[in-house]
Amino acid sequence: MKQKFLQLIFPVTVLGVIYIGTSSYSNNFSIISGASQTGCGGGGCHGASIPALCNISVTGFPDGTTGYNPGSVYPITINISAAGKLAAGINISVSTGSISNLGSGLTLVNGTSARHTSPKNLTASATTYTFNWTAPNTLIATASLYIAANGVNLNGGTGGDAWNVYSTSVPLSANPLKFETSSKANEVTLNWETTKEIDLDYFVVERSIDGNKYDSLTVYKALGNVNIGRNYLHKDHPHYTDDYYYRLKLVTLSGTYSYSQVKKVSFNNGAKFEVIAFPNPNSSSEQINLNVFNNRSETLQVTVSDVKGLVIYNQTVTANEGTNYLHINRTLPAGLHMISVTPKNGAPYLIKHLTN
Repeated sequence: MKQKFLQLIFPVTVLGVIYIGTSSYSNNFSIISGASQTGCGGGGCHGASIPALCNISVTGFPDGTTGYNPGSVYPITINISAAGKLAAGINISVSTGSISNLGSGLTLVNGTSARHTSPKNLTASATTYTFNWTAPNTLIATASLYIAANGVNLNGGTGGDAWNVYSTSVPLSANPLKFETSSKANEVTLNWETTKEIDLDYFVVERSIDGNKYDSLTVYKALGNVNIGRNYLHKDHPHYTDDYYYRLKLVTLSGTYSYSQVKKVSFNNGAKFEVIAFPNPNSSSEQINLNVFNNRSETLQVTVSDVKGLVIYNQTVTANEGTNYLHINRTLPAGLHMISVTPKNGAPYLIKHLTN
């Protein structure tokens, strides 16, 4: 296999993937639009295109039925099967949006193109490449993906290799998801709206404190597979940091998924506090202590309720800026209780507490 750039021709409006050698590469993907298709096909550096010997399949890219949602993130897996070959390489391009979160064996060429770092060894004649595609925020009518891949024998010659191409285009979803957030002290409200829910199974609300690692907060069941939509609302009550990041995971009936745009929420003007109750559990003879950290002085309402919601303790206290040590001056009956600490202008901090 010669180390030579594989030239393929395709419209500039689609994204392209092109297999290349291990050392030679052009970072200017615009060259593709004017390249000769026979340069590395039919007798060129990688021999003829033999789809049966270099099969490409893609999962995760939105299909033509549902289309894509602006700003959504789609995890994509490219599967290459090359019977009788030892390794495979790949080039990837998208017509719009951006490529990120590249899996092993890939390197970014620019925001819309990626390539292999070196041919990837095959296991059982197959291998995979992964990346994320972030759809554009603007309402662009069509998004396209183009892939070129080679199955190679690594013999250093021009024959015996097999290459193939893959392309697909998807329309803008007829139902772009509208996702908004609003906040006040210690409370975030998430609203999202659909007009159709074709092939949608459920939504997962996810939250992060750094914009990288996300935790699942709750799940909302979608309507299913219908041409109608609805509004959704979720309230979150974070306490630990000034900045939070929220996104929605949209899971289809077939199990594929995508992500909404990420929304950052800051609490620069809101109260931030943390409450620890100890000992937990406690005996009926032990006093319950509250360790309250607050970033400003304010009035707090402390209540204790039983499992039926009956309030058995209610007290107003003043917390200073910093760490406060408070006590619940009442003997609680055995059982599970809910301790609520609520700032004057914020949402309650809730703790489950057990008295033996």
